[in-house]
Amino acid sequence: ANYIILNITLYKASEFLRTLNYIAMLSVPVQKFLFILLMAFLCKPCFSQQAEVKGFLNNAPDGKLYLVRSAYPFAVNNVYQGFKEIKLNSNGVFSFSVDILKPEIMRAIFEDSAGKKLGTYNFYLSPGDRIRLKQADGAAEFSFKTTGKGANNNQLLAIDNNDDVEKFYGDTLPGRIITYLQEQNSAHKKTLETYIQKEKPAVDFVNAWKINLQYEMLETYFSFSTNNAYQIDDAYKRNYVAWQGTLDALYRDAPVVNENAMVATLYKKFLSVYLLRT
Repeated sequence: ANYIILNITLYKASEFLRTLNYIAMLSVPVQKFLFILLMAFLCKPCFSQQAEVKGFLNNAPDGKLYLVRSAYPFAVNNVYQGFKEIKLNSNGVFSFSVDILKPEIMRAIFEDSAGKKLGTYNFYLSPGDRIRLKQADGAAEFSFKTTGKGANNNQLLAIDNNDDVEKFYGDTLPGRIITYLQEQNSAHKKTLETYIQKEKPAVDFVNAWKINLQYEMLETYFSFSTNNAYQIDDAYKRNYVAWQGTLDALYRDAPVVNENAMVATLYKKFLSVYLLRT
Protein backbone atom coordinates (compact mmCIF):
# COMPACT_ATOMS: atom_id res chain seq x y z
CA ALA A 1 0.00 0.00 0.00
CA ASN A 2 2.83 2.40 0.87
CA TYR A 3 4.52 1.60 -2.45
CA ILE A 4 1.34 2.42 -4.36
CA ILE A 5 0.80 5.67 -2.45
CA LEU A 6 4.42 6.66 -3.09
CA ASN A 7 4.09 6.07 -6.83
CA ILE A 8 0.83 8.00 -7.03
CA THR A 9 2.36 10.89 -5.11
CA LEU A 10 5.48 10.92 -7.32
CA TYR A 11 3.34 10.92 -10.45
CA LYS A 12 1.27 13.81 -9.19
CA ALA A 13 4.48 15.61 -8.22
CA SER A 14 5.69 15.33 -11.82
CA GLU A 15 2.39 16.81 -12.99
CA PHE A 16 2.91 19.58 -10.46
CA LEU A 17 6.39 20.43 -11.79
CA ARG A 18 5.19 20.52 -15.38
CA THR A 19 2.34 22.82 -14.42
CA LEU A 20 4.78 25.28 -12.80
CA ASN A 21 5.78 26.31 -16.32
CA TYR A 22 2.29 27.74 -16.77
CA ILE A 23 2.10 29.29 -13.32
CA ALA A 24 5.41 31.11 -13.78
CA MET A 25 3.77 33.37 -16.37
CA LEU A 26 0.96 34.48 -14.03
CA SER A 27 0.82 37.41 -11.60
CA VAL A 28 2.22 36.98 -8.07
CA PRO A 29 -1.20 36.86 -6.27
CA VAL A 30 -2.45 34.24 -8.73
CA GLN A 31 0.78 32.25 -8.34
CA LYS A 32 0.42 32.21 -4.56
CA PHE A 33 -3.21 31.13 -4.76
CA LEU A 34 -2.51 28.29 -7.21
CA PHE A 35 0.61 27.10 -5.37
CA ILE A 36 -1.35 26.55 -2.14
CA LEU A 37 -4.03 24.63 -4.03
CA LEU A 38 -1.51 22.49 -5.89
CA MET A 39 0.21 21.48 -2.67
CA ALA A 40 -3.13 20.38 -1.27
CA PHE A 41 -3.82 18.23 -4.34
CA LEU A 42 -0.55 16.35 -3.97
CA CYS A 43 -1.77 14.83 -0.71
CA LYS A 44 -5.25 13.95 -1.92
CA PRO A 45 -4.70 10.22 -2.69
CA CYS A 46 -3.41 9.60 0.84
CA PHE A 47 -6.54 10.69 2.72
CA SER A 48 -9.51 10.03 0.42
CA GLN A 49 -12.50 7.82 1.28
CA GLN A 50 -14.98 6.00 -0.91
CA ALA A 51 -18.48 6.91 -1.97
CA GLU A 52 -20.59 4.23 -3.65
CA VAL A 53 -23.44 4.36 -6.17
CA LYS A 54 -25.55 1.40 -7.30
CA GLY A 55 -28.68 1.32 -9.42
CA PHE A 56 -30.41 0.23 -12.59
CA LEU A 57 -31.99 1.79 -15.65
CA ASN A 58 -34.51 -0.65 -17.09
CA ASN A 59 -34.55 0.88 -20.59
CA ALA A 60 -30.77 0.65 -21.03
CA PRO A 61 -29.67 -3.01 -21.03
CA ASP A 62 -26.00 -3.24 -22.02
CA GLY A 63 -25.79 0.54 -21.99
CA LYS A 64 -23.05 2.75 -20.59
CA LEU A 65 -22.57 5.63 -18.25
CA TYR A 66 -19.71 8.08 -18.39
CA LEU A 67 -18.73 9.50 -15.02
CA VAL A 68 -17.23 12.96 -15.44
CA ARG A 69 -15.29 14.75 -12.72
CA SER A 70 -13.31 17.99 -12.75
CA ALA A 71 -11.43 17.46 -9.53
CA TYR A 72 -7.96 18.12 -10.92
CA PRO A 73 -7.89 21.48 -12.76
CA PHE A 74 -4.10 21.72 -12.84
CA ALA A 75 -3.22 18.65 -14.91
CA VAL A 76 -1.68 19.41 -18.30
CA ASN A 77 -3.34 16.37 -19.86
CA ASN A 78 -6.80 14.82 -19.58
CA VAL A 79 -5.83 11.96 -17.26
CA TYR A 80 -7.02 13.68 -14.13
CA GLN A 81 -10.21 15.08 -15.58
CA GLY A 82 -11.83 11.95 -14.17
CA PHE A 83 -13.57 10.64 -17.31
CA LYS A 84 -14.57 7.04 -16.58
CA GLU A 85 -16.66 4.62 -18.66
CA ILE A 86 -18.90 2.20 -16.73
CA LYS A 87 -20.92 -0.54 -18.42
CA LEU A 88 -24.49 -1.47 -17.52
CA ASN A 89 -25.24 -5.20 -17.57
CA SER A 90 -27.97 -6.92 -19.58
CA ASN A 91 -30.54 -5.86 -16.95
CA GLY A 92 -29.41 -2.23 -16.88
CA VAL A 93 -27.69 -2.66 -13.51
CA PHE A 94 -24.64 -0.52 -12.75
CA SER A 95 -22.37 0.33 -9.85
CA PHE A 96 -19.30 2.45 -9.24
CA SER A 97 -17.29 3.88 -6.39
CA VAL A 98 -15.07 6.95 -6.22
CA ASP A 99 -12.29 8.00 -3.88
CA ILE A 100 -12.96 11.49 -2.56
CA LEU A 101 -11.50 13.66 0.16
CA LYS A 102 -14.51 15.96 0.55
CA PRO A 103 -17.92 16.49 -1.08
CA GLU A 104 -17.71 16.84 -4.85
CA ILE A 105 -20.03 17.59 -7.75
CA MET A 106 -19.77 15.11 -10.60
CA ARG A 107 -22.10 13.96 -13.37
CA ALA A 108 -23.02 10.70 -15.06
CA ILE A 109 -24.01 10.68 -18.73
CA PHE A 110 -26.19 7.65 -19.55
CA GLU A 111 -26.36 6.05 -23.00
CA ASP A 112 -28.25 3.04 -24.33
CA SER A 113 -26.51 0.19 -26.15
CA ALA A 114 -26.73 2.08 -29.47
CA GLY A 115 -24.97 5.12 -28.03
CA LYS A 116 -28.08 7.31 -27.75
CA LYS A 117 -27.88 9.74 -24.83
CA LEU A 118 -30.64 9.06 -22.30
CA GLY A 119 -29.86 11.80 -19.80
CA THR A 120 -27.42 13.32 -17.35
CA TYR A 121 -27.46 12.67 -13.60
CA ASN A 122 -25.75 15.19 -11.32
CA PHE A 123 -24.22 13.73 -8.17
CA TYR A 124 -22.99 15.53 -5.08
CA LEU A 125 -21.08 12.74 -3.39
CA SER A 126 -19.51 12.89 0.06
CA PRO A 127 -17.06 10.44 1.67
CA GLY A 128 -19.03 7.45 2.95
CA ASP A 129 -22.15 8.02 0.81
CA ARG A 130 -24.06 4.89 -0.24
CA ILE A 131 -26.49 5.91 -2.98
CA ARG A 132 -29.12 3.60 -4.48
CA LEU A 133 -30.91 4.60 -7.69
CA LYS A 134 -34.03 2.78 -8.80
CA GLN A 135 -36.19 3.51 -11.80
CA ALA A 136 -39.74 3.02 -10.57
CA ASP A 137 -42.28 1.07 -12.63
CA GLY A 138 -44.14 3.36 -14.97
CA ALA A 139 -41.70 6.20 -14.38
CA ALA A 140 -40.57 8.58 -17.09
CA GLU A 141 -37.74 7.40 -19.33
CA PHE A 142 -35.08 9.05 -17.18
CA SER A 143 -36.47 9.27 -13.65
CA PHE A 144 -35.21 7.69 -10.44
CA LYS A 145 -36.16 7.04 -6.85
CA THR A 146 -32.98 7.71 -4.86
CA THR A 147 -32.35 6.28 -1.40
CA GLY A 148 -29.45 5.58 0.92
CA LYS A 149 -26.88 7.64 2.80
CA GLY A 150 -26.61 11.04 1.12
CA ALA A 151 -29.89 10.68 -0.79
CA ASN A 152 -31.09 14.24 -0.11
CA ASN A 153 -28.01 15.58 -1.93
CA ASN A 154 -28.37 13.15 -4.83
CA GLN A 155 -31.90 13.27 -6.15
CA LEU A 156 -32.24 13.97 -9.88
CA LEU A 157 -31.18 17.58 -10.49
CA ALA A 158 -32.04 18.30 -14.12
CA ILE A 159 -29.21 20.67 -14.99
CA ASP A 160 -27.15 19.74 -18.04
CA ASN A 161 -24.08 21.35 -19.56
CA ASN A 162 -24.42 24.19 -22.05
CA ASP A 163 -23.55 21.87 -24.92
CA ASP A 164 -25.67 23.54 -27.59
CA VAL A 165 -23.13 26.21 -28.56
CA GLU A 166 -21.91 24.81 -31.88
CA LYS A 167 -24.54 26.85 -33.75
CA PHE A 168 -22.85 30.06 -32.56
CA TYR A 169 -19.42 29.27 -33.99
CA GLY A 170 -18.62 31.74 -36.74
CA ASP A 171 -20.51 34.60 -35.07
CA THR A 172 -18.48 37.82 -35.32
CA LEU A 173 -20.14 39.39 -32.26
CA PRO A 174 -20.96 37.84 -28.85
CA GLY A 175 -24.62 38.84 -28.73
CA ARG A 176 -26.21 35.47 -29.50
CA ILE A 177 -23.94 33.33 -27.32
CA ILE A 178 -24.27 35.57 -24.26
CA THR A 179 -28.07 35.73 -24.63
CA TYR A 180 -28.21 31.93 -24.80
CA LEU A 181 -25.99 31.59 -21.72
CA GLN A 182 -28.06 34.09 -19.74
CA GLU A 183 -31.26 32.19 -20.54
CA GLN A 184 -29.68 28.86 -19.62
CA ASN A 185 -28.24 30.21 -16.38
CA SER A 186 -31.56 31.73 -15.35
CA ALA A 187 -33.39 28.44 -16.02
CA HIS A 188 -30.77 26.43 -14.13
CA LYS A 189 -30.98 28.72 -11.09
CA LYS A 190 -34.74 28.21 -10.98
CA THR A 191 -34.27 24.43 -11.23
CA LEU A 192 -31.81 24.55 -8.34
CA GLU A 193 -34.15 26.61 -6.15
CA THR A 194 -36.98 24.14 -6.79
CA TYR A 195 -34.67 21.27 -5.82
CA ILE A 196 -33.60 23.03 -2.61
CA GLN A 197 -37.19 23.66 -1.56
CA LYS A 198 -38.27 20.08 -2.26
CA GLU A 199 -35.29 17.96 -1.18
CA LYS A 200 -33.78 20.05 1.66
CA PRO A 201 -30.15 19.20 0.80
CA ALA A 202 -27.17 19.95 3.05
CA VAL A 203 -25.87 23.51 3.39
CA ASP A 204 -22.61 22.62 1.62
CA PHE A 205 -24.59 21.24 -1.34
CA VAL A 206 -26.46 24.54 -1.67
CA ASN A 207 -23.23 26.54 -1.45
CA ALA A 208 -21.40 24.36 -3.99
CA TRP A 209 -24.18 24.45 -6.54
CA LYS A 210 -24.79 28.18 -6.23
CA ILE A 211 -21.09 28.82 -6.87
CA ASN A 212 -21.18 26.29 -9.70
CA LEU A 213 -23.91 28.28 -11.43
CA GLN A 214 -22.09 31.53 -10.64
CA TYR A 215 -19.28 30.29 -12.92
CA GLU A 216 -21.48 28.58 -15.52
CA MET A 217 -21.57 31.45 -18.02
CA LEU A 218 -17.88 32.30 -17.63
CA GLU A 219 -16.75 28.70 -18.13
CA THR A 220 -18.70 28.26 -21.37
CA TYR A 221 -18.08 31.75 -22.74
CA PHE A 222 -14.33 31.69 -22.14
CA SER A 223 -13.90 28.31 -23.83
CA PHE A 224 -16.22 29.23 -26.71
CA SER A 225 -14.78 32.69 -27.37
CA THR A 226 -11.17 31.55 -27.38
CA ASN A 227 -12.07 28.75 -29.82
CA ASN A 228 -14.21 31.00 -31.99
CA ALA A 229 -11.44 33.62 -32.21
CA TYR A 230 -9.47 31.27 -34.46
CA GLN A 231 -12.45 30.67 -36.73
CA ILE A 232 -13.36 34.30 -37.32
CA ASP A 233 -9.78 35.63 -37.08
CA ASP A 234 -9.83 39.17 -38.58
CA ALA A 235 -13.45 39.74 -37.52
CA TYR A 236 -12.50 38.90 -33.94
CA LYS A 237 -9.71 41.46 -34.04
CA ARG A 238 -12.08 44.12 -35.39
CA ASN A 239 -14.65 43.34 -32.70
CA TYR A 240 -12.19 42.64 -29.90
CA VAL A 241 -13.69 45.33 -27.66
CA ALA A 242 -17.10 43.63 -27.76
CA TRP A 243 -15.72 40.14 -27.07
CA GLN A 244 -13.37 41.30 -24.32
CA GLY A 245 -15.95 43.63 -22.78
CA THR A 246 -18.36 40.71 -22.38
CA LEU A 247 -15.61 38.64 -20.78
CA ASP A 248 -14.67 41.46 -18.40
CA ALA A 249 -18.31 41.74 -17.29
CA LEU A 250 -18.36 38.01 -16.53
CA TYR A 251 -15.11 38.33 -14.56
CA ARG A 252 -16.78 40.89 -12.29
CA ASP A 253 -19.44 38.36 -11.29
CA ALA A 254 -17.09 35.36 -11.33
CA PRO A 255 -13.49 36.34 -10.49
CA VAL A 256 -10.61 34.19 -11.71
CA VAL A 257 -9.00 33.93 -8.26
CA ASN A 258 -11.55 32.61 -5.78
CA GLU A 259 -10.37 30.01 -3.28
CA ASN A 260 -13.93 29.52 -2.03
CA ALA A 261 -14.99 28.38 -5.49
CA MET A 262 -12.92 25.19 -5.48
CA VAL A 263 -16.10 23.31 -4.46
CA ALA A 264 -17.55 24.12 -7.89
CA THR A 265 -16.95 21.81 -10.84
CA LEU A 266 -17.41 24.56 -13.41
CA TYR A 267 -14.88 26.80 -11.69
CA LYS A 268 -12.30 24.03 -11.78
CA LYS A 269 -13.15 23.29 -15.41
CA PHE A 270 -12.75 26.97 -16.25
CA LEU A 271 -9.35 27.07 -14.54
CA SER A 272 -8.17 24.10 -16.60
CA VAL A 273 -8.79 25.99 -19.82
CA TYR A 274 -7.74 29.38 -18.47
CA LEU A 275 -4.30 28.15 -17.38
CA LEU A 276 -3.65 26.66 -20.82
CA ARG A 277 -4.85 29.63 -22.88
CA THR A 278 -3.57 32.68 -21.02
